[in-house]
Amino acid sequence: MKSFDYKKSLGQNFLKDQNIINKISNSINPSSDDLIIEIGPGAGALTKRLVNKGVDVICFEIDTRLKDILEGIKADNLKIIFNDFLKVNLSEYIAFYLKAEDSEKQKKSPPHRNPLRTLHLHRCM
Repeated sequence: MKSFDYKKSLGQNFLKDQNIINKISNSINPSSDDLIIEIGPGAGALTKRLVNKGVDVICFEIDTRLKDILEGIKADNLKIIFNDFLKVNLSEYIAFYLKAEDSEKQKKSPPHRNPLRTLHLHRCM
């Protein structure tokens, strides 16, 4: 990443240490129905590892100056939201995710399947 003017007001401190990235990534072992929510992906160092976990990843980033960098991460299971995580209605994003997941699974499953899910929240730090 080129020189970046960090915003102190956003508390920006980007993760760069590959050992830490590996430890965090290796500590996350999601099941196929899990959804990973990353708050403040920065330049996407951890995001690039999370999308390889085989589950959907939603990232919330407040700093739109990172748009080009984050949108450069090409993955079908990645959704990047440029908004303040503290001001979004998270239940709407989760409901949208569950509806999309149900729609895909209904194409492959009998209509009598149980649509209930349990969301597991993992704390990495």
